[in-house]
Amino acid sequence: MMESEKPLPITEEPKSSPSITTKTSTHGANKCTFRNGPPATTAEELLKGSYPVKHRECNSILQSSFQLSTTTCSTYPSTNGFVKAAIEAYNQHHHLIIRPEDIWFAILTQFSSYVNGNAEKLRSHFVAHEGQKELEIKTYGGSRYPVDFSWFAEKMGRLLEQNVVDNELRE
Repeated sequence: MMESEKPLPITEEPKSSPSITTKTSTHGANKCTFRNGPPATTAEELLKGSYPVKHRECNSILQSSFQLSTTTCSTYPSTNGFVKAAIEAYNQHHHLIIRPEDIWFAILTQFSSYVNGNAEKLRSHFVAHEGQKELEIKTYGGSRYPVDFSWFAEKMGRLLEQNVVDNELRE
C-alpha cells in the first residue's frame, strides 16, 4: 500500500465520552464563517432565521430552552439545519458537534411525518378509539405564561400513556 493510500486514522474519545472522532483530513479545521448572517443571540432570532413563515405567524414565544452558550460555540439559524450543518461542515472543513439528541430529533421528526401521513393505517397500533380524543390538563394562574412547560409535558406524557395501546410505545 502506498503512503497516499493509507486510510486516515479513526480515534476514539476517552471511555467516559460516547462520541467517536473521525479524522477526515490531514489538515485542521477551518475557522467557521457563515455567509448567511450572524449567529442567533435570542430565541426569537433563532425562530426567525429557522422558520421565517412560522415566525410571522407567531405572536410571542412562551418559553424556550435556547440560551446564549458560555462556550465558544455559536448557533446559526437555518432551515433544514441538521442536514445543512453537516454538509457545510464537511464542505468547509469545520468542526461539527452532534449530540445524541440531535440524532433522536431527526429520527422522531421523520417518524412523526410518516405517522401523520399514514394515520388511519397505523391507528390500531397507537389508540383503540375512533376519531380524535381531547386530552385536558388543568392549570391555575389565569394565563398560559406562568405555566411550567416541563411540568405540562410530564402531565401530557402521562395522559398519552393512558391512551396508547402498545405498551412498548409507552416507554
